[in-house]
Amino acid sequence: MNLIGKSTEKEVWETHIEDSLRLLPFLEKNICNNVIDIGSGGGLPAIPLSICMPQKKFFVTEVDSKKLAFLEFITKKLILNASVIDINKGFLFKEESVIISRAFSSIKNILEWARLHTENNSGFYLLKGREERVEEELEEAFIERSKIVRLQKGCVVIIEGNI
Repeated sequence: MNLIGKSTEKEVWETHIEDSLRLLPFLEKNICNNVIDIGSGGGLPAIPLSICMPQKKFFVTEVDSKKLAFLEFITKKLILNASVIDINKGFLFKEESVIISRAFSSIKNILEWARLHTENNSGFYLLKGREERVEEELEEAFIERSKIVRLQKGCVVIIEGNI
């Protein structure tokens, strides 16, 4: 279905699954049970995380019809505690939620997405690339309260509280 790049097919576990699971310790510490994955694409990071965390409810969001069809198929096939959300049909989540993202967009765009689609988010855990670019993105988004956790590849940006 062409959900990942050809260049990463041989390293699917390391490049996509392990990378997605880097959010696991952060979500385990967070008491919020609703997790919204912005721009889920091929289900990363939400699908691997939802397999490991059946106690949490995942909301995988996407606009592309091919990716939405895949997400519907895989969440039903694996019997995951996840709902697939077609953003094209409108989406406003009112319950408390945590927002996650992997390779979606800039921090500024992620926060704008959250303002449009959520009312009560308790924080963000964003898988990002180069740390120096992340610091620029945080400045552009006027974020003062954040934490950057370095990983072997990239980093996790943690923004706590409702933005």
